[in-house]
Amino acid sequence: MIQRIKYRINSIPKSLIVLVFSHLFILMLFLISRLIFLIYFFDDLLISDYIYYIKSFLIGLRLDLIVSSFFLLPVLLTIYLPYIGWDSSRYRHILLCYLILISGVTIIFCSINLEWFNEFGNHINTMIIMYGSAGESWDLILEEYNIFIYLVLWIIIIFFIFHIVKFFINKLQTPQPQSNISLFSCFIFSFILTAVLIRGGTQERPLDWGYAYFSTSNMANSTAQNPIFFFGRSYLQMKKEEKYNNEFLRVDNPDEVNEHYKTLRSDNEQIISNHNSIQLNGETPNIVLIILESFVSRNCNFLNPDLKQNITPFLTELINNNSISFTNCFANGIRSAYGIGSILTSWPVLPGNPIISQVESGFLDNSIKETMNIFSILGYNRTFLYGGDSNFDNMKGFCIANGFNAVIDSNHPIVSNSKDGTMWGYYDHIMLSHLIDIANASDKSPFMITFFSTTNHDPFKVPEEYEKYFQDIRTGNKKYLKAQKTMAYDDLVLREFFEQAKKEDWYDNTIFIITADHGLTINRDIPNHPKNGHIPFIIFSELLTESTTIDKIVSQVDIMPTIIDLMNQDKYLPRLYGISGLKGGDGFACRVSSNYLQWITKNNLYSELMGQNNQEYFSFNSIWDIKYNRLTPSSMVKPQIDSNSYIKNAYYRFKHRK
Repeated sequence: MIQRIKYRINSIPKSLIVLVFSHLFILMLFLISRLIFLIYFFDDLLISDYIYYIKSFLIGLRLDLIVSSFFLLPVLLTIYLPYIGWDSSRYRHILLCYLILISGVTIIFCSINLEWFNEFGNHINTMIIMYGSAGESWDLILEEYNIFIYLVLWIIIIFFIFHIVKFFINKLQTPQPQSNISLFSCFIFSFILTAVLIRGGTQERPLDWGYAYFSTSNMANSTAQNPIFFFGRSYLQMKKEEKYNNEFLRVDNPDEVNEHYKTLRSDNEQIISNHNSIQLNGETPNIVLIILESFVSRNCNFLNPDLKQNITPFLTELINNNSISFTNCFANGIRSAYGIGSILTSWPVLPGNPIISQVESGFLDNSIKETMNIFSILGYNRTFLYGGDSNFDNMKGFCIANGFNAVIDSNHPIVSNSKDGTMWGYYDHIMLSHLIDIANASDKSPFMITFFSTTNHDPFKVPEEYEKYFQDIRTGNKKYLKAQKTMAYDDLVLREFFEQAKKEDWYDNTIFIITADHGLTINRDIPNHPKNGHIPFIIFSELLTESTTIDKIVSQVDIMPTIIDLMNQDKYLPRLYGISGLKGGDGFACRVSSNYLQWITKNNLYSELMGQNNQEYFSFNSIWDIKYNRLTPSSMVKPQIDSNSYIKNAYYRFKHRK
């Protein structure tokens, strides 16, 4: 048996063994760096969180493998080559030097990261590039940090690493004849495995920095984070934003753009006499926020006057009973990640990555922390519910990093027992049932549950047991037409949800918000046409004494301010970038889609290709107009100044954590 095992081991190409060893070697470096990190910040640790600290090593392993796979790409592409690969003594010397270089870079980077984290409370990011060239920064480093001690330690550690790696390579340098077929097979296997590791797994999207945010302990989350991976994400983000930041978003006069934003705000935040509010009776209401995937107003009977098919009968009934319905609500972006970010943070979509993916959102002193903590201050226990994998688009990491008490998704025990769904997650009727269970199980009051649905998305599939209800609905080839049946399904399951919720004790003291993450492409004659992003925004509660329809133009950033205002908590409104839809003024909506900035005001549309001298200005009577009237360039001065000041101010404040 032993001889057979030895034979099996000896039959494995040494190229593969060396590649595996190289991964283990780099992983060991990251393991040691995490131990040092915990020791360095020992005074900040809590004994009660020890389980989280242990788990952080397992969580971090997945990120470490991403980094090690990137580091070893040159090795993967060369080590299997006949004659000039592992069998070459020169190659082995080069490999030794390369592994020493990697270890040196890792050790030095992680050492600098200790001081950086100690100074700023977050891992190294592109701030080190922005401020690293300043003479004052180097003066501070030379004066405050133990550079000499670090240098000595680096030299000693690298010296030992050199001899360890050299010893291992010498042990494996005996030539081992292998057929080209065997080497090629091992290369293909290694290549596929490396591709999976670089993505962080086989999930829909590659892992983001938020994966490390797995607990309520910031120190455990920070320990799990790989600082090299974090810096890499930050750098890629910076490069993506560079074309905007150097030109369009550059702010030389932050006070001036902020004052213009304040004027915009005051013009659309007027106190009105017939202000909608609820009678709290001394008890803080629960909040259920339902974000429906791609729920475009084109297929909503209560919003589209030209819709012939009866797709949303329940929502049409709902807006006529104890509700506030906004007829002019727009999505701030064109993807789920943008919409969720704007709704939860009350912050506009910024050029580049969605806010929930931007590394600044994980900083303890980020701009949106105070915004998102308002509901925690008010005593809410916050839960994010999603029928798919919440690591997708960094939803889970973002929510935990910004104060949510729990994230429940398809991997959670109470959800993973569910059956049936699409590639995106479990069907919405299943998840709405879980929402009621979560509300019933909540032993902390008040609760705030944010539910993001999945069913109204390609492939627009309705559960078999619901098909019989929608046989008369005609669909088409375009996505917004395909969505008519799944939107009708969502309307029906919302009816079922409310019928069940009415039986629960918490129902009468709950505010329900129904909106969408974004719309769908309906019209293409104008870039990012307003029809494409026109979405519902409904507030329903038994605490409301009447129904109201509001025509003020609002967007997703205004949803949270509106809820805060509805609850008579006006003192928190200045913390939010958005504006309450319950205040006076015509309102406006700022939309960002790739290079396009769009500014919607009453009967007008301004569109600009950011960073280029390309602007358009239109007028319309209703967003449902077939054609919008193009206006002369001379009339677009005000919307250009308004829109530019608004988005530049938001970008500056977010990046500088104001």
